Amino acid sequence: MDTQKSAVHGSRSGSAGVGGVAVFLLAVGTVATTTAAATSLLVDSLLAKRVLWGVVLVAISVSAGLWRGNQSFTASPPNSDRLPYVPRAGSPR
Repeated sequence: MDTQKSAVHGSRSGSAGVGGVAVFLLAVGTVATTTAAATSLLVDSLLAKRVLWGVVLVAISVSAGLWRGNQSFTASPPNSDRLPYVPRAGSPR
């Protein structure tokens, strides 16, 4: 029974992680596209617009990846109210 509970719990946390990644990627893509579109209005040449789009998209993507890489996935929140694990010393049998 415990195995089933942990399997179900594991799939829930996995799907929540995938959802968080999807939201992060969507937000980064939106920011990158909006920034690239706004900066491309500053130039007239089609080649310059293409180069500018590429540079802006790569710069924002790399910056977001580096920022996300520095975020901890396993750290507890600073004000965590979870009790620390203490093994039972004299459990009855």
